[in-house]
Amino acid sequence: MLGRSGSGKSTLLSILGLLDAPTTGSYLIGGRDVSSLRARELDALRGSVFAFVRQRFGLLDHLTVRENIEAAAIHRGEPRRLRRSRSLRALAQVGLAGRAHHRPGELSGGEQQRVAVARALAGRPAVLLADEPTGSLDEETGGEVMRQLHRLAAERLCTLVVVTHDPLVAGEFDRTVVLDRGRVRAR
Repeated sequence: MLGRSGSGKSTLLSILGLLDAPTTGSYLIGGRDVSSLRARELDALRGSVFAFVRQRFGLLDHLTVRENIEAAAIHRGEPRRLRRSRSLRALAQVGLAGRAHHRPGELSGGEQQRVAVARALAGRPAVLLADEPTGSLDEETGGEVMRQLHRLAAERLCTLVVVTHDPLVAGEFDRTVVLDRGRVRAR
């Protein structure tokens, strides 16, 4: 999704990921209107289908990189051994296997963003939602993060939805939805 700041990109992403509810219309997943689901059902669906990569990383400073990745898996009820192996595998896939025991403050911005990508992918989502994943990164580091997102989504066969204000990032995708003053138009 492409649009200027304030156009509703992040809000739409939050609706897609079941963090917010639409004020009008209906949203169907697997043929079910999500407005009919209870909070527990929404949580289960959100945890099993979606993963998020945020611009601000969302890492907890008091946890190691590995623990940050495992924290999301605890919520999903994954056994400890599975959480650990998936987190270490995800770190290796983003090139950070040697940083598992570091804290976020010991990493560069690009490394922190790659940890956020690893955390999202460790859950094996069907849909990966990325909100301005390159917004706070320099061009080279942002390009590397986007290459990894594309590669990992292809390997995992998951849908990648990226919100950006950068036409260059949007140009990397086969389909772009443009938001303009609250209106959706496909390009």
